[in-house]
Amino acid sequence: MFALFGMVSLTFADKYELDNNAIDNAFNQAVELSFNNFDMSSLNTLNLDLGLNSEMSMLRGGGGKNWVVAAVLDFFLGGIGIHRMYLGSSNLMWLYYGVTCCGIFGVVPLIDFIVLIVDGVSNNIGKYCGNSNYFMWM
Repeated sequence: MFALFGMVSLTFADKYELDNNAIDNAFNQAVELSFNNFDMSSLNTLNLDLGLNSEMSMLRGGGGKNWVVAAVLDFFLGGIGIHRMYLGSSNLMWLYYGVTCCGIFGVVPLIDFIVLIVDGVSNNIGKYCGNSNYFMWM
């Protein structure tokens, strides 16, 4: 397999050349971006221009967080509490989940997932945003 790949790559190697001047020009004309001073108002303007605010507001709970994003984070990374950090819990929530063996063997993230879906559909996840309790639904 590797021998075939090597033969094919050698066959087409003469068709490709690097233009160092073009690469240097591209780097010289590049603009460095920084997210340290990122302005969220530009995204809000983009949403207004595209007419997406009404659809997005339906997916957001009372705390301004998207319940779908929170549920997806919980589904894939719930064992380490990333969904709770997204919702604005304590910055040490990942440590709490780690000490309790992924949220008491995954039971707490599973209940979080169910609660996020049920309350997210009814547009009522605002009570979970900024909630620093280990059991956010209590």
